[in-house]
Amino acid sequence: MLRILWRVVRAVLILLAVIVAIPLLGLAYGWLSTDAPQRDSIVTRSPEVAAVSQRLATEIAGYKRPEESTFLTYPEWSIVYSAREYADFVQDHNPADFPYLAHVGRFWKDYAAMIRASADYPFNFQNHLMLMVIGTSHTIEHIIQSVYENTIGRLSWSFGHAIGEDAVLAGIAADYADFLDQTPWAASPMPSAAASSTPYPLHLAGPPCARGSERSATALH
Repeated sequence: MLRILWRVVRAVLILLAVIVAIPLLGLAYGWLSTDAPQRDSIVTRSPEVAAVSQRLATEIAGYKRPEESTFLTYPEWSIVYSAREYADFVQDHNPADFPYLAHVGRFWKDYAAMIRASADYPFNFQNHLMLMVIGTSHTIEHIIQSVYENTIGRLSWSFGHAIGEDAVLAGIAADYADFLDQTPWAASPMPSAAASSTPYPLHLAGPPCARGSERSATALH
């Protein structure tokens, strides 16, 4: 009993270590691969714009947010752009050829650059916590997808492709990208063929093949 308990504890500790290591390694990579922003490249507000901003902040409750949040919400768009670029890519390419790891790196580079850009502002714990969480999730998701597509996915592609099930997943990716264009990333549901608002056909005419079975299983989860 104690041996089983220790195995569970050890597995949990390893999982926690991996989760903690991802943002640390990601930020280390981002920090080493980006330069400090040029101070004269950061645009400042004119007195007129500042006056309008102050008036609106007085008239509209909750209108104004901390200025550092303008910098620290920028990396979120890396995830939105990744979804859009993936959706466009898989319309006529093998998903295994998508540069998953490059998109992971882009997020952490954007985050590191914005840490530098907002260095003169107070530390915003809420923004940084959010970026750590979504960056870790984004990294895990893309690594798993990259491993899957470059093993099982690439193998099934060799048996045949450009079939109905590939069109299903391309359509789901397009739906997801459209959704993220208008909805916060954290509020988005996990896409699936079953939940998609678009009635994609799951099968085209013709005999079933390994690729079709593998893609169908992927689309329905």
